[in-house]
Amino acid sequence: MTKWTVAHPTKLSFDTPVTDLHVRIINGTVNIVGTDAPEAHLQVSDIDGPPLTITHDDGILTVAYEDLPGRASSSGSTTRAGAAAQWSPSPSPHRPEWRWA
Repeated sequence: MTKWTVAHPTKLSFDTPVTDLHVRIINGTVNIVGTDAPEAHLQVSDIDGPPLTITHDDGILTVAYEDLPGRASSSGSTTRAGAAAQWSPSPSPHRPEWRWA
């Protein structure tokens, strides 16, 4: 499994196929764009709040917060967060399965 912690806008490329995409963000936007490029790409264009955790494991790309915001912190305040991401899947004979959680 490959794991990234993303706190600022960034672009990632994946050399191995992405067959599933799992996204768990709050107050954000996700765009999925097809491409002819041989590899899949993920572009995080904006983050407001805690960093995103991105993992790629056995074809499953997950974009989420380590601990979903909105829970009360030890100080009693809540965390506000938002993110905008764009994913460009690589062409594949397999159709990705989209799951929105």
